[in-house]
Amino acid sequence: MASLTGASVASSYTSLLKLNGNTDSLVAGNGSNAIQVVDGDGTGSSLYLNTDNIGIGMSPSSRLSIKANGDSSAVLDIHGRSSDDFAIVSFKENASQTVKGQIKVDGSDNMIFRSGPSTDRLTISSAGVVELTSGQLKFPASQNASSDANTLDDYEEGDWSPVVSDGTNNATMHGAIGGRYTKVGNKVTVTAYILVTSLGSVSGAIRVTGLPFAVADSNRNYSAFAVSSCEGLNITAGHSMNLTAWKGTSYAKVWLWDSATGGSEMTGAELSADGGFMISGSYLTT
Repeated sequence: MASLTGASVASSYTSLLKLNGNTDSLVAGNGSNAIQVVDGDGTGSSLYLNTDNIGIGMSPSSRLSIKANGDSSAVLDIHGRSSDDFAIVSFKENASQTVKGQIKVDGSDNMIFRSGPSTDRLTISSAGVVELTSGQLKFPASQNASSDANTLDDYEEGDWSPVVSDGTNNATMHGAIGGRYTKVGNKVTVTAYILVTSLGSVSGAIRVTGLPFAVADSNRNYSAFAVSSCEGLNITAGHSMNLTAWKGTSYAKVWLWDSATGGSEMTGAELSADGGFMISGSYLTT
């Protein structure tokens, strides 16, 4: 078997070799590439070799650079160790050769992403089902909104601080209680225990302000909040109350069902200076 030494490569720019029965061209010292192999007829891809990098079909710009052909064939095939084994790609720390992560395909055609050598983190089954081993999927703090009807683009949960107001003046709220919310996509679900300790200058129709997200601004987006429990109210026995998330705002109006034909907006006097109620409901945001 013939071989090329560093000296012979450096002294020879082009040599013709017989490879696989075809006359191919071995180009030595071609620019930054120590060796370049091309088909003799110039129709195939080139193989580039230099001190640190390998390029297939292109001059390498990294340790391994591969340029796809114009057809639909695979760019890179990775085979298992036997006919029923799976392929694994490992990512290792340079000095210690410690495995930091792996991508594997098992015998059932499931693709598995690992941290370390053996901890499965995410599996995409052969049927396309995604499984999160840790059971947690994190969305960014600022929503990346999507206009696609089938795309889930946000999840968030947290506290919110409801405040009773007449639109100008705010009541004093009990400091030890408040509300919780969960947002999935554009749907916000809220719960709250709302308790006033002083009305202050609140008068006339009241509302609950401080919703965690603004209600979508459309007549289709009014939403009702149920009231599960009340205390300290100044209303007539048999009357009931609920709330409506008001479109284009961050508040819910409070309603008192006080007549056979409907209801009216509840006033501060009907709530009273120590009135309270518990609510739950959902509404749509943008």
